[in-house]
This record gives sequence, C-alpha cells and structure tokens, in this order.
Amino acid sequence: MVFTVQHKTFIIESYFRNGVKIEGEWNFNSGACLEEFLRMH
Repeated sequence: MVFTVQHKTFIIESYFRNGVKIEGEWNFNSGACLEEFLRMH
C-alpha cells in the first residue's frame, strides 16, 4: 500500500492524539494508532 500525504498526516496526528501521560511521562501506543487508521480508511 502506498500512503498519500493525507494518510501520513493522519497517522502522525493519530499517534500523538492517542498519547497518555502516566506519572509525568508520555506513553504512545502505535497499536491504537493503527486501529484508528484502519477504522477511518
């Protein structure tokens, strides 16, 4: 699959949108990003 600029932008925004701050440290889940991308596209 070839990703367009819009796909890449969505993936980056989703990655940061799904971040969770735990004990003062940010944790990011690439699995949640992938799930959101698959739901939307």
